[in-house]
Parts: sequence; C-alpha cells; structure tokens
Amino acid sequence: MPALPPTLPADLTRWRRDFHRYPELGFCEFRTAATVAATLEKLGWQVAAGAEVMRAEARMEVPPAAEIAAARAEALRDGADPAWVERLGDGLTGVVGTYDTGRPGPTVALRVDLDAVPVLENAESGHLPAREGFGSTR
Repeated sequence: MPALPPTLPADLTRWRRDFHRYPELGFCEFRTAATVAATLEKLGWQVAAGAEVMRAEARMEVPPAAEIAAARAEALRDGADPAWVERLGDGLTGVVGTYDTGRPGPTVALRVDLDAVPVLENAESGHLPAREGFGSTR
C-alpha cells in the first residue's frame, strides 16, 4: 500500500469545507457523489456508482423527478464532472470505492452519508463556516 500523501490532512479539511459549502439533499447529491467518485478514482481506487451499487426501487422518500433533474443541472453548474453525473442516473447517487492493498488480511468498510439536511445555516460572523468562508451556499 502506498504511503499516504503528506497533503492529506489539508486535503481532508478542504474537501469537507467544499462539501459543506454545497449541501445537497438525499438522492440529489450529484456534485458531492461525483466529487467523491472522481477523487477516489484519482487516488487509485476502483469506483462503482449509480445503478452499479443502488436499486432504484429500494429507495424511500425519493424527491419528485423535477427536483432530481434540477439538482443534476445545479451540480453541473457548480462544477461536477459530467461523466460521473451521468453515471449517477436519476437520483442513484451511491458511490462505492474499493482499494485492494494486494495483501491478505481483514477487510475494512466505511460508510458515509453524503446528503445534507434542509436547514438554513447561521451566517453570523461568530459561526465558523461563515467566518472562514465555507458557509452553505443554499
């Protein structure tokens, strides 16, 4: 397994703040999922997404098709990779990254929710995201 890049701590902070700045609701997290998928792929992981890892009929509380379409368009305007957005279909925003170390041993799995909650964020200067410039944009 290659050594972790020395920039990883700063990268993690930058990624988290970027995701925080662009909150997306469930089954509409196209920008976030596309960014995660592209980043994992760049780091040498095998990446599966969309219908490869989700069944549309298994989802619950899916937003209306118009909301999903609007979220796709917004993600593309916000810089999401079009190829990854296409793979995410109509709200199939799951991403699975697999990293094979090439060594026998235990398997480790991490699960991460990518969606946000629909709340307005505090914009006062005392609130860290507002003060540091990564407050939610919507």
